[in-house]
Amino acid sequence: MHPEAYGLGLAGRFHYAAFAFLLGVTLAILIRRTVTAMAIILAAFAALQIAMPLYPASPWPWPPSAPGESAV
Repeated sequence: MHPEAYGLGLAGRFHYAAFAFLLGVTLAILIRRTVTAMAIILAAFAALQIAMPLYPASPWPWPPSAPGESAV
């Protein structure tokens, strides 16, 4: 998946990293086992990275209208 295709660029990469980091910190606080939390987060984040391109988000919440139809 190319982040530029969705207009993410460098900011999108930063947000992915921040999401993974905060998820890891939260899980480490809940589990209270640092290495176990790191392993779980690595597996979960890898699974999310693999699964996201399989279900791409639509750029619009509604289908495009045909020519001559109202967009609303």
